[in-house]
Amino acid sequence: MTAVDVKETHPLKVPDEDMLTEDGEHYDEVEKHWWVLPRKEIFISVFFGLLAFLELVLASVANHPFGIAMAILVIPVISLSCLRRKFFFYNSISRMATFLRVFWLIYVMILVCIRFASLRSYHKYDVFPERCYISMSGCTRLAAKSHRAEILSVPDLPYPKEHVREQVAQWLAKQPRMRVRTATSSYFHATRVSTFLGFTDDLAILLFCDVSSSYPNFLTTTHVWAQGELRIGYSDGGSNYRVVASLVNYLNAPQAFSEKPKASCTPN
Repeated sequence: MTAVDVKETHPLKVPDEDMLTEDGEHYDEVEKHWWVLPRKEIFISVFFGLLAFLELVLASVANHPFGIAMAILVIPVISLSCLRRKFFFYNSISRMATFLRVFWLIYVMILVCIRFASLRSYHKYDVFPERCYISMSGCTRLAAKSHRAEILSVPDLPYPKEHVREQVAQWLAKQPRMRVRTATSSYFHATRVSTFLGFTDDLAILLFCDVSSSYPNFLTTTHVWAQGELRIGYSDGGSNYRVVASLVNYLNAPQAFSEKPKASCTPN
């Protein structure tokens, strides 16, 4: 029997490349143990789970719905990584799982870093701030000396301070991703997080009686000062100006005090 006859009688079985996984395994073999994860995959899944839990807690504290959603997204990301060995189109699933894991990891690590940088207690906002502290490009102040709010007018309202306070509280309750940290009879401190990256901005609102008001009928009016400022970073992209302008427009709207009688502000 010649060598040619041996080759024809016992041909060497070489599987098609399309039937091999990235690890060089045949799909028939993968089907038998697709549920068995390599040790590396187990470590990665545990790490992702712990990171997702940390982000879930921090996003809940910061009142950031998008961050909570990204933390929950780890479930399909890990599931896709674990089940990718089950499918015939292994290579496509593997590339998709790798892309999702890298994207999710980078994004959530950025979120967690921003969370820790924003968690510090900001005692400068325990009372209405005297000035902008972090960045002049990330602060809007509407007060006796305004900054980046020169076209806005300080609300001069001919109503008692408690009525104005009710309207301010209602406005705060309507704002997305806004959480009130301090609320007294004449002062509010709230924090707001941006939609995608969760940057924290501080908002201070002060109510006081203006005894020097020249309002008709000699009413003592209620003035409202406000300051919005980013907590970390350089520029806020105009977000704090929009927040302060929204408050001013809400208080100056005719329907804001339509059911309230005009009366003098009484200091307390």
